[in-house]
Amino acid sequence: MEPRSHDFKRRAACAVVDEQLKEALAKAQDGFVGKRAQVVEILPEFEQLREQGKIIGDHVLANLDYYLERYEAAVDKHGGQVHWAETPEDAQNIVRNICKRVDRCTGRRHQRTRRTSCVISASASTRSG
Repeated sequence: MEPRSHDFKRRAACAVVDEQLKEALAKAQDGFVGKRAQVVEILPEFEQLREQGKIIGDHVLANLDYYLERYEAAVDKHGGQVHWAETPEDAQNIVRNICKRVDRCTGRRHQRTRRTSCVISASASTRSG
């Protein structure tokens, strides 16, 4: 994947005047707001459920180390491996090494598909570490 951040200002300027993009965003926003209002209307306990969800989310974040260790134990128990990375560069190296190892084990047939699956799996495992 090529970095495109150097194009950001130019791409943003183009997006701001893109009528099709403006219409799509307006429809998406209107759809979300309208559908949310409908759900709130038919679900009287919406705010209570929303607050309970916030409490659960806050609890999980406050105890994230515990839940990540439980996740790692469950993955280990089923024969998997969780990779921990302190930096984005570490995560990239882990993914790169896994893909190299998978390519060596599986050969070149279906290499692109296997590499893509490998990157997705490895990214999911390193995202939180």
